[in-house]
Amino acid sequence: MDTVDYYEQKRELVEIKEVCPEYQEIASHVLQDVILRVKKAYDGFFRRVKKGETPGYPRFVGSTRYRSFTYPDGAGWKLDAHRRPEGKKGMVRVNLKLSNIGTVKLHLHRNMTGTSKTLTIKREGEHWYAVFTCEIGKPEPLPTSYEDVGIDLGVTHFAALSNGEFIDHPRYFRKAEKKLAKAQQALSRKKKGSHRRKKAGQQVAKQHRKIRNQRQDFQHKASRKLINQYQSSCWKTYRRRILPKGQSRNRTKRQESFSPMGQAQKQG
Repeated sequence: MDTVDYYEQKRELVEIKEVCPEYQEIASHVLQDVILRVKKAYDGFFRRVKKGETPGYPRFVGSTRYRSFTYPDGAGWKLDAHRRPEGKKGMVRVNLKLSNIGTVKLHLHRNMTGTSKTLTIKREGEHWYAVFTCEIGKPEPLPTSYEDVGIDLGVTHFAALSNGEFIDHPRYFRKAEKKLAKAQQALSRKKKGSHRRKKAGQQVAKQHRKIRNQRQDFQHKASRKLINQYQSSCWKTYRRRILPKGQSRNRTKRQESFSPMGQAQKQG
């Protein structure tokens, strides 16, 4: 059985551009990165199969699901400014020039450090983001701390520390549950393929994006606070019980309250 490897697919891009003229407007290294994504997806698939894990076969990503493209090197784009002016706080508007696309206004929310290596243009709902990958030198070590802590993730509280402190759970999903349910109900009532359904889907995605951003912001701030305060941390983990196929946990609990003959056990 003949196989086509990553490098052979890259060489075939020249012929593909001749057959499909619309690809000629896209930089070659951007198209090569798409092939690299496919390679990474299948490498991960075969690795999981080899280890006996759930493989998760790579799915086809259509035009409605493909939300980003990457410049794998410094060619094809140019950023006017990598740092904000001295004394300037908050976001600064700078120009980002993309080949075959044009100049894009970019809100630079912090200074870029190191050497820029890659650039990924990503779309999330109605928003577009420019994600830069930078190579920096060896980071400076944090000040030495003489405190250690044990961390136990819980349900009532987000985490319980060994010194008796608790980190409360913000429960962003619970707070936004009503708005999300209302947006999902509005989406279900719209006709498939209609413009109104597309707009309703954007509202659902907006609610999910807000919840995700709130969770990531909380987790990052909580973890940063722990790292700055403690020298080392220990985590308590749980091993999930694997039930037989087709058997639920509720069924297992019900069976525990019955005798081997199927009769309910008497209490007292």
